[in-house]
Amino acid sequence: VNKRTVTFSVSVVNGVVMFLIVGQGFDPNRVDQTLKVGTAEEWTLVNKDPNGGHPFHIHLNPFMVTAINGVALNPPVWQDTILVPAAVTDGTVITPSSVTMRTRYLTFTGQTVLHCHILDHEDYGMMQLIEFV
Repeated sequence: VNKRTVTFSVSVVNGVVMFLIVGQGFDPNRVDQTLKVGTAEEWTLVNKDPNGGHPFHIHLNPFMVTAINGVALNPPVWQDTILVPAAVTDGTVITPSSVTMRTRYLTFTGQTVLHCHILDHEDYGMMQLIEFV
């Protein structure tokens, strides 16, 4: 019923490293994604960081990986966590990487999180609050 793009990036502001999802650090008072129970969605996870991959994890919900960097998986694979590979750079141009996945929301209502599964990245902002309604 919906397509979403979730972008991982790293930024340095005044000497402070910021780990971001969709350009924002984590805020426990902000719901970043609202997901409707009883539906399915296709997400494209994008990594703009050429310095490393970001293992994506969403609580409560496995997902079917259908493509990596635009190349279809045959067959698709169910995952709990997937590495969104590092972006590629030639020193001048950065080409983001991507993982395409499909997920469905069956019964849980309430709030939980999605995040990078590297603890330092998560602790420094690479997490989002999501709500199943």
